[in-house]
Amino acid sequence: MSKTRYGIVICLLLFGGCRPASDGLTDTGRVLLRGLAGAKLGVVAVQDANIAYMERNAVGPTVVLLHGFASEKDSWLRFLRKIPKDYRIVALDLPGHGSSSRDADRVYDMDTMVELVESAIHALTEEPAHIVGTSLGGMIATLYTSRNLERVRTLALYAPAGVYPPHPSEFQLLLDQGENPLIAYSRQDFDRLMDIVFFDPPPLVWPIGAAIRHYAIERAPFHQKIWNDIWPDHPTLDELLPGIAVPVLLVWGKNDRVLDVSSTEVFARLLPRVETVVVDRLGHATVNEKPAEMARLQRDFLQRHAAGSN
Repeated sequence: MSKTRYGIVICLLLFGGCRPASDGLTDTGRVLLRGLAGAKLGVVAVQDANIAYMERNAVGPTVVLLHGFASEKDSWLRFLRKIPKDYRIVALDLPGHGSSSRDADRVYDMDTMVELVESAIHALTEEPAHIVGTSLGGMIATLYTSRNLERVRTLALYAPAGVYPPHPSEFQLLLDQGENPLIAYSRQDFDRLMDIVFFDPPPLVWPIGAAIRHYAIERAPFHQKIWNDIWPDHPTLDELLPGIAVPVLLVWGKNDRVLDVSSTEVFARLLPRVETVVVDRLGHATVNEKPAEMARLQRDFLQRHAAGSN
C-alpha cells in the first residue's frame, strides 16, 4: 500500500472515532499518533455535561477545532500536525460525541450544542481564538462566532452545514425520501456512508476497518437521537452571516455529495470577508481525505491574518 493510501487509512481510523475495548491495536495507534502530534487529552465540566478535548499546548494564539456529525476530536490529528507549533490547538468532542458525556434525557438541539461548546471554549481560553469547523462543526463554529465576535480572531469553515444550496445534494434528496446515509446500523449502511462522504473511499484493512465499523454501528442509536434532536427544526445561517465581520476561510470539495458545492454561492454572497477555495477530486470529508492540503490552506490563512496584519 502506498504511503498516501496508508495515511488515509490511518486517518479513517481517527475519523471513525473507533474505540472498542477489544481493539488494542486501535487504541495503541491513537495514543501513538497523539504522541507524535504532541497532543494530550482533557475534560472540562460545563453546565451539567463533560466535554472531552485534545490539546497541543503552545504560547501563541489558540486554534479551536470542531469536528462533524458522528465524528470526534481525533479526526483532526493529521491536520493539526501541519499547523505551526507556536499555535495552541484545542480540538473538542462535540456534545454527545466521542468521549464527551452522552445523556439520553438531554435534547441535543443546535442551541444546546452551541451553548455547551461556547461554555467549553470560554473555560479553556480567555483570549480571542481562531475557530475552525467542518460540516456540523462548521455550523456550530459559525453560530458561536456570530454570538462571540469579540472572542474570535478568524473563522475557517470546511464544507459547513447551515445553508440550503442552490442545487440540492444527493444527501439532501435522500433525506427527503426518509433515508439518512450518515447513520450506519449495519455493515451495508457503513459501506454506503464511506462512499458518500469520500470522493475516493480508501481500502479498510484489518484491524482498522473492523474497528471503524464497530464504532459506527455501536453508536448509531445515539447518533440517530442527536440527528432527531437537530433535524428538522435546526436554524439556518443566512440572516447571521452578514454580521460576521471577521476574516473567513471557506473550503469545499468540488465532489461533495453530502453538502453541495453550490453552497459556496450563499456564503460568498452573505459573508463580508470570505476567501473561498474549491478543491477538485474532494468529497465531504475534507480534513480526513486531504488533511495536508487542508492544513496548508489553514496555515496560509492564519499567516495572512496574523495579529497586526490586514
